[in-house]
Amino acid sequence: DNCDARPVITFNDGALVAGSLCPQAGTITRTWTATDASGNVGMGWFDVRLRENTPPELTCPDDQELLLNADCEVEIPDYRGMADASDNSGVPPILTQNPAPGTVISGHNTSIQVTLTATDASDNASQCSFSVTAKDALAPTFTCCPDNQEIVLGGECTAVIPDYRGLAEVVDNCSPSSVLVQDPAPGTTIGGHTTSQVVTLTATDAAGNVS
Repeated sequence: DNCDARPVITFNDGALVAGSLCPQAGTITRTWTATDASGNVGMGWFDVRLRENTPPELTCPDDQELLLNADCEVEIPDYRGMADASDNSGVPPILTQNPAPGTVISGHNTSIQVTLTATDASDNASQCSFSVTAKDALAPTFTCCPDNQEIVLGGECTAVIPDYRGLAEVVDNCSPSSVLVQDPAPGTTIGGHTTSQVVTLTATDAAGNVS
């Protein structure tokens, strides 16, 4: 001031103009008033923007397993409902998932990371991740098993059981070729007219499922 070395300074804050869903965030206009000893008044003002910068609290579900279908595929479900998310504003944050629900993964023991993001009305965000692993629980299928067989006894009234695995046909949802085992093993000797021996073929896929 030209005459008053110490004019009286006061201020007044206007009402909060909310700028988001957070009721504490928005803009306040602060008006300053300087009054000198002669009662002359000068005024000025500026805006104070109040921003909420605390990210939401977010807890992901534990690691998950999914069962593969007959095509050795599975769709990632929507895990957002399994997360625990909250925000200090009291308004539930928006949750997104990556990869998105419906994304297809394939192959036994295929594992991916799923990330959930919680974003509040002030664009503060939190993330958490967990693993999702695809598992094959479908056993191989015998589309063809050999009919009952007869073998001819030799001079000592014995015969050797041949390898019957080539007569069988096996399909599996994930394994191009399952491991076939024969019991009794090929080369086992049996003897005696009309002796009957049950031969069992076992197919095991890469996931350890057995038929």
